[in-house]
Amino acid sequence: MTGFNKFIFTVFALLLTFNLAPATANAADYAKILNQQPPLPLIYTSETYKDAAKTHKPGLPEAGKMRIYWFWGAKCPCAKKSEATLNALATKFPDIEIIVVHSNADESAQFAKSTLTERSVPQAVYRDDNAKFAIALNARATPEVYVFDHKGIVYQGRTDTLMTGGPAHNWVIEAVEQYRAGKSVKPDSRRAIGCAITRP
Repeated sequence: MTGFNKFIFTVFALLLTFNLAPATANAADYAKILNQQPPLPLIYTSETYKDAAKTHKPGLPEAGKMRIYWFWGAKCPCAKKSEATLNALATKFPDIEIIVVHSNADESAQFAKSTLTERSVPQAVYRDDNAKFAIALNARATPEVYVFDHKGIVYQGRTDTLMTGGPAHNWVIEAVEQYRAGKSVKPDSRRAIGCAITRP
């Protein structure tokens, strides 16, 4: 793919995701939605997370804990840029469970694994076959995050400003900091900006 074609692809993907609204489920619905999902198989890990579970069963974290689902795509330049945000999040909050999810139906698990290996991504990554988990959460883009506590959703959507420029913001870290300071997370959702998650 030429540089110009990559640019056109990225702009098209951005336009798609700009026009997609955040998920509409209320907080009380998420426990049911998550519990209905099948286990996600591990497709990649690094030495940092060598003890990662071979499968992850979606669900809300226990009381006092947080869990973040981070949707990632192998071919998406926006997801690649936001790997820096993902790493910063994991470094700042090592106690928070971050589940990186690969949902794109047009990318094989092997292709994703080779891409992750090439980039030396430190996180463990789980496969969402047929984008079932993405569809259940109404996740539409890579990157896109869902931050949960034991009661439900804390923050959902855009990860950072790396794709669009302007003042640097790590929206995920800011949301977690607000939550842990006992403040209301405002806003608690932003439209994800990135590449559309391909579905079957």
